[in-house]
Amino acid sequence: MSIIIRFQLVLLLTYFVVSLKLEDKSYNDLAKSHGLYGSDTKVIVLNVTNFKKSVYGTSNAWLVEFYNSWCGACQRFAPMWSNLAADVHDWRDVIKIAALDCADDDNNPFCREYEIMHYPSLRFFSANSKVGILGTEVEKGKTEEDIRHNLVHFLKKEQLEGRGSNWPNIIPYRSNDVLNLWKNVPESTRFAFLIFEEKESYLGTEVILDLHSIKNIQIRRVINENEALCKLMGVFTFPSLVVLERSQNVFPLKVEENSRVLFCKQIKSFLQEHKVLLPENIGNPIAYSSSTKSIVSTKQREHFENAVEQFGLVFQVDLENTIQYSLKSEIPVRKFISGHPLEALKKYLSVLVKYFPTYARGRMFLEKLKFKVQDLSTLKGQIFLEIVESLEAEMKPVFSNSDGWLGCKGSEKRYRGYPCGLWITFHTLTTNAVIENGNDPNFNSLEVLEAMLGYITHFFGCQECSRHFQEMAEKSMRQNVTSPEQSVLWLWSAHNMVNKRLVADLTEDPQHPKVQFPTEKACPACRGPDGRWITEQVLAYLKQMYSRHSIVHVGVMENQRVENVAKADTLHVQAKLIGTGMNYKIGMVDKKRLGWNFNIFDISLCVVLYAGSAVILILVFIKFIVRKRYRKKAYIHDLLGKV
Repeated sequence: MSIIIRFQLVLLLTYFVVSLKLEDKSYNDLAKSHGLYGSDTKVIVLNVTNFKKSVYGTSNAWLVEFYNSWCGACQRFAPMWSNLAADVHDWRDVIKIAALDCADDDNNPFCREYEIMHYPSLRFFSANSKVGILGTEVEKGKTEEDIRHNLVHFLKKEQLEGRGSNWPNIIPYRSNDVLNLWKNVPESTRFAFLIFEEKESYLGTEVILDLHSIKNIQIRRVINENEALCKLMGVFTFPSLVVLERSQNVFPLKVEENSRVLFCKQIKSFLQEHKVLLPENIGNPIAYSSSTKSIVSTKQREHFENAVEQFGLVFQVDLENTIQYSLKSEIPVRKFISGHPLEALKKYLSVLVKYFPTYARGRMFLEKLKFKVQDLSTLKGQIFLEIVESLEAEMKPVFSNSDGWLGCKGSEKRYRGYPCGLWITFHTLTTNAVIENGNDPNFNSLEVLEAMLGYITHFFGCQECSRHFQEMAEKSMRQNVTSPEQSVLWLWSAHNMVNKRLVADLTEDPQHPKVQFPTEKACPACRGPDGRWITEQVLAYLKQMYSRHSIVHVGVMENQRVENVAKADTLHVQAKLIGTGMNYKIGMVDKKRLGWNFNIFDISLCVVLYAGSAVILILVFIKFIVRKRYRKKAYIHDLLGKV
């Protein structure tokens, strides 16, 4: 491919990189403060600066979700959590629903301090908790109702243990004397509502919490074990609702269905009939609305993404962002690393040293990191982070300072990003392992896959994603991978299985639908006439796409590279250009002859020189045209000579 065409392509990519980075700023500012939960939900957004002063020493309890905004399970869980926050909003002086995003770099050390090992994690913090208490793990369950019931269980336990004395009384009324209901109750209290229910029912507690802000009434639970009071009130079916006036008049209230909503509605109707003033919207759950909106969608992004898909590009920036997040945010979140997790970490670092495409200083950084860890029998996450940061400071620069994604950029921050980068990194590692060592008879075809499995099992924060990957590996990885090339194809097949499972899932980026890759557009030869995969062609495509020689270095700043060290091979993409039948190999220029490796500075200089040259040419052109048109007038004395 000619140098001019290559220059145009790299210039185009650079323009898109700059455009996308400028676009990112407004959304990143918003996402940093809100993550998956915006101001239009009832979820309280916590962070490292406000967590302790908000949660500790309060008269109400807290239920906090620790999540990661890129985690697919967290994204699927977010609507349920927002619904729960709206559903129990009337309980907010008893329990507050909150969330903290561990993907935020500022919050990450805090999540390590609180020993958050997977996402999403729910922690219950009692009323008047003291700083240092890490909360109690709460089961998520499968539905919003499951979470609410688990929450009710914790609130009951709180009161039984003597906390929450200022809360509405949710302990069952055990006396058989109704006169005791009025002891220590203000004279203004006119009605007592008794909800008769079975011991394991949650209905009574939920109704009490829904309506506890209504003045001049009390609502109490009576369980079916209080047989004397049940018989006295004529209650033989559960649940039932009875109203008792202070004058001892009894009014059984019929409820059509045994639901919390209808019990609340019946109580409110009774009170309205008796002219009791009700707070506005009391006991009415607030509908959930999506908290995250698309901030940017531009023609530049569409063209850029089409180019990425068309050329099958892998960006160095995305690989480096993935490794940095892995080493500085995900691994250190474990408070202690020993046993199987430590062995997994050592294998992970080993394959990074061997096969991760980086510059000389980046490789040296990985080698030193591996050396510092390899002989340890136990390691603290915080110590690991300190090792990483000290090596970075010692060898700076190591990685690109880019804070954005290119090929893995999603239409919103919660989409793609790190999970996409992790897939690409693993594809790159398996592919380069085979390219470089596949012909060695002692080559271990499972080396990279085993390291991946260990990392995903012990360090990948999305618990649901980790479980799915482990299940796939258990079913087929060790059985099917018996040769070097099969390791590349197994990961490709596993990735497509995940894509198929996530089609139309809540986590799917609407601007990047899950497809089976490579697409027919990207690799026409990869499918036969019947649509079946031709694995030989797929393997060739994957080797070409993920080879270290094919990685695009646009967006990696020159000042992040090592001085006087040969740069990595540049763009090498077999791409069929849109609208042409011409195939181009980009970047495979003989280093001995030319060595064309463009970076942003080079391109900027070229643009300046090009513009300057164009201006000079225009001026020269104008000058010659003017001279041509100008003719000196002839005078008679010039013809005859001077007299």
